[in-house]
Amino acid sequence: MKFRGTQEEAKEYKTILEQVLKENIVIPIKKEQIKWYNPTFMIKIQLRKPDRNRARY
Repeated sequence: MKFRGTQEEAKEYKTILEQVLKENIVIPIKKEQIKWYNPTFMIKIQLRKPDRNRARY
């Protein structure tokens, strides 16, 4: 499937993907292992310490 964004967005997504692969957040698989395709959005998040006063649901 071809990327439908700008070249700048493609470069940023590639950087994020390389980072998550390096940190073992996602696991690469072979094309034959794909049962269906669900496009996802890569959103850069900031990790923070849990807030002890925040309610947990």
